[in-house]
Amino acid sequence: MIITMSKIKIDKEKCIGCGSCAFSWEENIKLNEDNKAEVIDSNLEIDESNAQNLVDICPVGAIEKE
Repeated sequence: MIITMSKIKIDKEKCIGCGSCAFSWEENIKLNEDNKAEVIDSNLEIDESNAQNLVDICPVGAIEKE
C-alpha cells in the first residue's frame, strides 16, 4: 500500500484561532501570539488522510493541502 503525503498551508487571514487544527496535529501546528494557527515546520509532511481531516476540521477553510 502506498501512502501519499501532503504538506499543510494555513491562511492566517482566514484563521479565526479556534485551535481545532492545533489540537488535531499538535506536533506541527500551534497558535501564535496573535491567536492564529501556524505551521511549526513547513517541510514536515502528514499522510493524506490526516491532511484531509485537517482541511475538513477548519470551520473557515483556512487550511489547504500542498
